[in-house]
Order: sequence, then C-alpha cells, then structure tokens
Amino acid sequence: TEEDVLIPMPSRYGFATDTQKLAEKISEKTGAKVFDCLVGKKRESIYELKKTNQDVSDFEFDFQINCEIPKARNYFIVDNVIGTGVTMKNALTNVIARVGNNVSPLVYAIDLNNISKVVDENGEPLVMYHGTAFGEQLNCLTRNHFL
Repeated sequence: TEEDVLIPMPSRYGFATDTQKLAEKISEKTGAKVFDCLVGKKRESIYELKKTNQDVSDFEFDFQINCEIPKARNYFIVDNVIGTGVTMKNALTNVIARVGNNVSPLVYAIDLNNISKVVDENGEPLVMYHGTAFGEQLNCLTRNHFL
C-alpha cells in the first residue's frame, strides 16, 4: 500500500538492477514507495559460486544503506530470486538494524512453479530461477504479495 516501502536487493554489481525494475512494477500496482538505498560491494554471482561447490554461508556482502529511509508501516526487501537465502539474510540483518523489525522479504522466484511473469520494457523476464528453494534456510516469514 501507500504506507509501505519497497527496497530493491542489490545485484552482484553492488546496486539494484533487475530488482529496481521489479520494485517499480510492484509500486505501480500497489502504490508502495520505492527507495533504492541498499548497496553492497561488487562480487561474484552467488549462483556461480554455488555451481562450483563453494561455501557461501559466510560470504561478506558489505550491505550499506546510503539514503534516508522514511518511516513506513512495512518494509519489503524486493528480490527476484532466492537460491540459498544467504543474500536475503544479510540484507534483512542490515535493514532491520536501521528501521526495526517490520521488514520482510518479498521474493518472486522460489521455485519453478512460483515464478512471476513480470517483464521489462523489452519483454525480458525480470525473474529467473537459479537453484533450490530456500526452504528452512531463510528463518523468517515470506509474505505472499504476488502480482
């Protein structure tokens, strides 16, 4: 709703890319405000690291909030995929420390049967599936706010 804030998840480039577009599409439908204020360090793709059996459980994302986030009823960190849950866990920890406990993940690809059909201006999907669902690995509730 208009009382909610959407925070796009930074990509491996350290800033929001497809998640920014996804958050804007959600905003168009819900009236929630988008604040692109979560940044991290440029890094390798967690998906690619996982494919080579590298342990990503203690990966350093160095997430920072680089703007003032307004008071809101609810805050949602918008991501287009969860494979391991490690990125979301890190982002949640950082945002919760800044705004309080009313922060939830808003994820659009948990498994192949749950992918949204949100596309960009070229018709390319903003949501991709990169692996296993997070299951028990993400120790928080995911709200079912799908388009």
